[in-house]
Amino acid sequence: MKYLSLSLILVFAISIFSEKSDRHDLGSEYQAKYHSSLVLFHYKKDVIKVILTKDLIFSFDDLLRFSSVDSRDLYKIKKGEKIRLIESFKGGDIFKVKLLKEHTNRPYYYVESASLKNYILEEPNLPLVN
Repeated sequence: MKYLSLSLILVFAISIFSEKSDRHDLGSEYQAKYHSSLVLFHYKKDVIKVILTKDLIFSFDDLLRFSSVDSRDLYKIKKGEKIRLIESFKGGDIFKVKLLKEHTNRPYYYVESASLKNYILEEPNLPLVN
């Protein structure tokens, strides 16, 4: 009986945690909560460089040498600006996004999926049906 109850608790816990995934759907719109450290990258290679350095970092010197990105190739997000996920790369680690703003310098940017936790998922405005 003890093993049965433990196995039921284990199955229940696994089902709860599996429902809360960090999966991001293409076409979803996100709004920035903060503005201090959120950036969009102009080039996909810069995002890949940052991710690889985070995974393989050995020292602070490595961080400065390998993950440095030219500030001209970044767009700093302002509070309240929105982005839409267009395309996924590297198994969902990198997303191609469109900045939902009237006047932008580039049609698309790239963002690391780990930084999407600093955005609020916008609910789609669905028309009311009687």
